[in-house]
Amino acid sequence: MWKRQLTTSQKLQSIGLIVCGLICMGTSGSCEGCMGSCDYGDDVSNCRFVLNDEPAPSVSGVTIEAAGWVLEEIPLGGSPDVRLIQWYEREKRLFMLDSQHRLHISFPQTYLPERIVSTRADTNSPAHTYAMFTTVTSNALDPVTFILRENDAQTELEVARVPGSNGQDVEVIVSGLPLPAPGQQGAIYSDVYARLVVALPDSGVPANAQDDQSFAGHLLSFDEHGTPMGIPSSPTNPAICDGLSNPQGFFTFLSTTLLLDRRDGVNEVVLRQESNNLDFGWPMASGSQVPSQPIAEWMPSRSYRLAQQVVGELIFDSDGEIDYWSKLLQPALIAHNELDNTIERIEFSTSTGAGAASTLLHLNTRELTSLSVTHNHTLLAIDGGLYKFRIWGSDRRNDYTNTCNP
Repeated sequence: MWKRQLTTSQKLQSIGLIVCGLICMGTSGSCEGCMGSCDYGDDVSNCRFVLNDEPAPSVSGVTIEAAGWVLEEIPLGGSPDVRLIQWYEREKRLFMLDSQHRLHISFPQTYLPERIVSTRADTNSPAHTYAMFTTVTSNALDPVTFILRENDAQTELEVARVPGSNGQDVEVIVSGLPLPAPGQQGAIYSDVYARLVVALPDSGVPANAQDDQSFAGHLLSFDEHGTPMGIPSSPTNPAICDGLSNPQGFFTFLSTTLLLDRRDGVNEVVLRQESNNLDFGWPMASGSQVPSQPIAEWMPSRSYRLAQQVVGELIFDSDGEIDYWSKLLQPALIAHNELDNTIERIEFSTSTGAGAASTLLHLNTRELTSLSVTHNHTLLAIDGGLYKFRIWGSDRRNDYTNTCNP
């Protein structure tokens, strides 16, 4: 494993020099970006970049299991009851759906809403929302959010997009999908080809996943307007894969798309082959009909849901020092283990399938409804509030004090 040779203090000093130098360059007077007195014309080598003392955890009812991590509540204007969240890295915005079916879209670099969109006419509708995903479509400059949810009558699933393709706030682009069984999830994702991919659970009947007349237990593909984009031999049929049980979430590693599925208490990571016929590959892919085993499995001692990938992060190395990886050498997930009500980090190998899990946070009796992983922290929706879970030292604005030496 590649390791930096600098000590922690050397690393922090180097970062401080760069930050102060870039921000102070061409600036007169106080350089507020450095949170100190780094003035124009000063020798930036005099700047100090000091990590503050780690504060004691202030969130009640949770137990932090990993050394060096902190959990902070993020104040939200209007106190919305947060249900689903997604941090959209491309624009540094938070997309947040509350219990009244309102989508809060934040200002860039903040968590406060720039605008709020009602996604249902009845804000008190009991209809459930399962998943959402935000991306940029081929015909839109601004991000579009796709929502997998029950219809108002709670008789079927549908996919809605915000905003609609013709300027309306909300547009239902797919309807008539089968409802999940109680406790099942489902997932939604947009791939690198701008296809909208929906993973549906088997509705509690495993035979549905092998039934060509049912969409339950299948992977479906649509364009941004809801038009089916099936395999080449059957392009008008949105089903591109069968054999799913209870999909929990998509993630990517390099050019490969993977899916976390739960089957009979076993957590399985299955591989979607990037090929012309868009096969997922297991247990029996539509089109090629070639079975392929999962690349990783976890047994019933853990029941994962709401998993998202780790792209790059601040972690502690074996010497207890902070080390930053811009990209991971193997896939890793942050996931909720609902059996123990814990947040865990899962690592596995694409070649051996061997997986390892470490507990980061124990939620005890508190309820988690959503999570979203960014480059250096994880956002959690807990009991209707928004929280940031991260390693102390990953927030340069709040964790460090920058001053100039006398």
